[in-house]
Amino acid sequence: MNRVIRFHLILSLSVFSLLSCTRNNCSKPIKIIKNFPRIESLKGSDIPEIKNDFFALQMGLIDSLLILCDYENNPHFHIYHLPDFENLGNFGKQGKGPTDISSPVFWGQTKKIDNSYYMWFFQMDLMKQTYINIFKYINDGKSTPEKTIEMPPEIDMSVNIITLNDSIMIGTGSGAKGEFFVYNINSDFIRWQQFDLCGTSSKFAEILKNNNLLSEYRLGKIKIKPDKSRFVKSYIYSPFINIYDENTKLLFSIGKDKYSIPEINKNGEFSQESEIYYSNIFLSNNFIYALNQNCKLKEMNNSKDVEIEVFDWDGNAVCKYRLNEGIIASGAFVIDEINNMIYTVYPKNDSSYYSRFIINNVKF
Repeated sequence: MNRVIRFHLILSLSVFSLLSCTRNNCSKPIKIIKNFPRIESLKGSDIPEIKNDFFALQMGLIDSLLILCDYENNPHFHIYHLPDFENLGNFGKQGKGPTDISSPVFWGQTKKIDNSYYMWFFQMDLMKQTYINIFKYINDGKSTPEKTIEMPPEIDMSVNIITLNDSIMIGTGSGAKGEFFVYNINSDFIRWQQFDLCGTSSKFAEILKNNNLLSEYRLGKIKIKPDKSRFVKSYIYSPFINIYDENTKLLFSIGKDKYSIPEINKNGEFSQESEIYYSNIFLSNNFIYALNQNCKLKEMNNSKDVEIEVFDWDGNAVCKYRLNEGIIASGAFVIDEINNMIYTVYPKNDSSYYSRFIINNVKF
C-alpha cells in the first residue's frame, strides 16, 4: 500500500455548512441528478489470468486491448487481449534514453489508425507527453516514440495531461493555477482556465484562498472522449462533472442536489472526515462513467461502498452500479462495452490484485 500512497502524493490525489448545496448564479446549465432510473448491485470475481508480478495503478482500454500501467516498476506497460486476458506482451524499460520510458502516468488516451493502435502517456521525470505505436513497442525493445512533446515549466506539478488535437495539450494537477492549463505547442503559449467556483459562497471561497486550498478543492481528473469532441473534468471533493467541447468551452455540468463540503481543520487542511466523491472517470463514445468512492478521506483505502454512476452525453442519469468490493485510491477501472464487463484494481491479497464485474442485461 506504500506504493499507492506514494503514487497519490505524486499525483496529489489525497484528498464540505459554508456552501449552499446547489450551484446558483452560473452562466452554464447544471444538470442536477436526484436519482438514477436503474441501480444494479454487482459481484466481483478475481482475474487470475493477469499476472501478479506487477501492480497497475492505471488502466486503459481500446477495442479489446486492456492496457495496464505500473508507473514504478519495469516494465511499465502490460497489454492483454479481452475477453480471455491473453497476454500480448509488455514494454517500457525505466530510463531516460531514447528507447526508455521514465515514470509514466497513463490517462487512457488511445487511438486506432487502420490496424495499428497508439497511446499517449506523460513521462513525469522528463515532463514529456509521449505518443507511441503500442505493438511496435511490444515487438521491438528498441522502438522510439512517434511523437514527443516537451511541456513547459509553467505547468508546474501538473501530470494529468491529455492531447486535445495536433496543437493543443490540456492538463491539471497539484498546485494548479486554474481548472486546467491550455498549451499550444505551435506558438509555445500557455494559459490557465479560471477556477470554476460556480455556486460557491464568497465566504467559503475566501477561506479556501486564505488556506491555499483552492487548487486542492478543485482537484480532479481530466479525460477525453475517444472521438475527441468532448473532454470531461470530475472532482474529488464535490460530486460535479464539467463537460467541455473541443475548444475548451464549458458546455454544462452534471451534479447532485445535496452533498457535503469539506471541513478545514486547525492546521488549515481538509479534515480526514471530508467526503470523497469522483476519484476517476472513464469515457466512451456512448457514456460517461464516474467512479464515486462514496466514503470519507480516511476510508479511501478501505471503502467497500464504491459506485459507478453512468450518464449519457446530454447529462442524463442512465444507471448506477454498486460494487461489492473496494478499489484502490487512484480509482483504476475501465468499462468493456464489447463484453459487458467492468475491470478494476483492488488488492485483496498477494495473489489477487484485479477484479471483473459482469454487467447484465445491458446494450450499449
